Amino acid sequence: MTSVDWMKAFLDRNHGIALRTPETASIQCTNGSNRVKVAGLYDFVSSTVFSKNTRLIPPSQIYNVN
Repeated sequence: MTSVDWMKAFLDRNHGIALRTPETASIQCTNGSNRVKVAGLYDFVSSTVFSKNTRLIPPSQIYNVN
């Protein structure tokens, strides 16, 4: 476990890093995500990125946009 002093010193050295409080998910978001929909999303992404174990999209072209 890191100490408070270490954390303050780390943040002083790295000005681009900020501690943020996570936002809560909306009711529509939590009600709209169930096991079947999430599995369907992963199947879609997998079929978009791979075809017969061949990568169609290189890792450098995949971005996280949440």
